[in-house]
Amino acid sequence: MTERVCAEPDCGVSLAGEHHNRKRCRPCAEAARELATREGGRRHDLKRRQTPEQRAARSARRRERGETKRTYQSPVTLAPRFCLEPDCGVSLDGEHPMRQRCEPCAREHKRAKERADQSTYGKSSRGREVAKSAHANYRAKPDTRKKELEYLRQWRELNLEHARAWQRWYYTETPTGQAARRKGNRTRKARQRGATIHPIPTEALEQIRARPCLACGKAGPSTIEHLIPIARGGPHALENLDALCGPCNSSKGKLTLDEWIASDRPLAPTHLRKRAA
Repeated sequence: MTERVCAEPDCGVSLAGEHHNRKRCRPCAEAARELATREGGRRHDLKRRQTPEQRAARSARRRERGETKRTYQSPVTLAPRFCLEPDCGVSLDGEHPMRQRCEPCAREHKRAKERADQSTYGKSSRGREVAKSAHANYRAKPDTRKKELEYLRQWRELNLEHARAWQRWYYTETPTGQAARRKGNRTRKARQRGATIHPIPTEALEQIRARPCLACGKAGPSTIEHLIPIARGGPHALENLDALCGPCNSSKGKLTLDEWIASDRPLAPTHLRKRAA
């Protein structure tokens, strides 16, 4: 292979070790580039050396002449192309060959993809942690609960029938609503009778309901009975509650557990009397 030298006639510097496409040495290449810029040669070199004010003035002159932005012209003849969306069908002739959708459909496709990515991220462990942290920060604000209650009050006034229908469905059809209704009924009755009321978690009440009957051993779900009735001064507390089936609860009535065991009422747990003796 012959040795490559600079293409300038008065230079002759060796290009050994340079890129195989280089035709001039570096000083000669810089001089040729500056000459082309001065003579208005290479357009990208001229544009790169323009100030923002010069580029703005150039764009204004182009608008005055009525010139528009150049569209892509393919060097070969291609078959007609249309937007990929089935309900669109807008022609893509004159657009870039890599474009697959028109501008409106491309924007909507991008939004749908972002929504899908957000949904997937929200279901991930990291997304749940971020959501939980944001919810905790929101709840920590002092006026958050007041704003929520005010919003719910205004919404209920504007949608009263819908709110009542939803409450009927929630407290009669859902297990959580049914448990909340039972808890509220017991607390309200205890308050009406002047009993001492201790806060009882709903989960604890449901665990008592799931037990078998204390007297006959019938499998749950059972009713919740006060061992010392509220009418006899018993407190509404977790220690004073136990599970009884419906018939046994009716048989016990307003008696205490010891009085019911010793009584002659139907369904009285006589086996507990023998055990106590």
